[in-house]
Amino acid sequence: MDARQIKDISRKTKQHQRLGRRTLSMTFLAPLLASALVALPWRVATYNVAALSARDSEARFMSIAATIKASGFPEVVALQEVADNDGVVNSGNTRADASLAKLQQAITQAAGPTYKTIQFEPVDNSEGGPPGANIRNVLLLHANLHVADVERLFASDAAFNDTRKPLHARVTVQDTAVDIVVVHLSAAPHAEQKRIEQTQRLAAWVRAQRRGEIIVMGDFNAAHDDLVWPTLRSAGLRDAAAHVVATHESGQAFDRIFIGDALDAVAPGQVMPQTAASDHALVWVPLQQREASVNGGCQYAPRPSGFGWWPLVLLVCKRWRRSVLRRCGKTRTCGSIGT
Repeated sequence: MDARQIKDISRKTKQHQRLGRRTLSMTFLAPLLASALVALPWRVATYNVAALSARDSEARFMSIAATIKASGFPEVVALQEVADNDGVVNSGNTRADASLAKLQQAITQAAGPTYKTIQFEPVDNSEGGPPGANIRNVLLLHANLHVADVERLFASDAAFNDTRKPLHARVTVQDTAVDIVVVHLSAAPHAEQKRIEQTQRLAAWVRAQRRGEIIVMGDFNAAHDDLVWPTLRSAGLRDAAAHVVATHESGQAFDRIFIGDALDAVAPGQVMPQTAASDHALVWVPLQQREASVNGGCQYAPRPSGFGWWPLVLLVCKRWRRSVLRRCGKTRTCGSIGT
C-alpha cells in the first residue's frame, strides 16, 4: 500500500469520525430541541408568614424572602397572616401596603422577581389573629400573569364569621385559566366543627365550577385525622404532596396544596425547612396541565410553548433532562418528572 492510498484511507476515516460525532450530537440534541415546544412546569407555593407586618425587622423579612427564593421564586405564592402596616398595634388601620412593599423589597434584594399582589382589607378586628393585626390572605403573582375575577369568597357566610375569608382569583398561566383559592381556616381544636362547615362550603364551590383547573391551598389548621381532608377529596381535589410532612411547629401538616383533576404535580410537593421567621414552613409544588385522554389510557400531555431558552435550561439542568428525553417526540406519556 503506497503513501497515497494510506493518506486516502486516513482522510475517509476522519470523515466517518466527523459524521459519527455529528450523528451522535443530533441524536442527543434533537430531543432537546423538540422539547423546546414543551412548557416548563410552573410552581405554586403556600406560606403562613405569622402576622408579618411592616413593624417587623428587616432580618425577618429577609429570612422569609430567602425561603421563597429557596423554592425557586414560584409563579404563584399564597400567603396567610399578612398583617396590617402597624401589626399588633390596635390602631384601627387595616392597610397592608407597607407590609407588602417591605416584603417585595426583601425579595428584590434576594434577586427575586417583581410580584403583583392581590388582597382585600378586612373589617377592623373581624377576621381573627392577634388583636389589631388584621391578618389576611394574599396572592403574590409574577408580573406577567393575567388576573381576572378576583373576589373574597363567602364574605357573608356565617361559617366564615370571625375568620379569614378565602381569596379567589382566576389566573392565566401558560394560556390556561386556573382558579386559585387561598384559605386560612379557623384555628384551635374547638373550631373543628366550624372548619368542617367551611370545607363543605369550599367543596360545594369547587363542584359548582365544573372545571378541573382549580387549586385550593393555604393553612387548613386541620390535624391528620380531621374530616377536612376527605371533604376536600369528595369534591375531586387531591393533595399535591406525595406524603404528609409536618409544616407547623406543632408537628401537624396544616399547610397543603390541593389541585383539580385537570392539573398534575410533576414532582412531589416539597416542604422547605422551617425558620425562626414563622411557625409554619413553606410548601411548594411544580404543576402542569393534564389533558383529557383519548380512548382511555394516559392522561398527561405537555402543553406547547414558545421556543425561548428552554433548550439551554435542559443542557444545564440535570433535574429535568432525563424525563424530557424520555417523553420527547411522544404525543402522550405517563409518569412525572423525577420518577
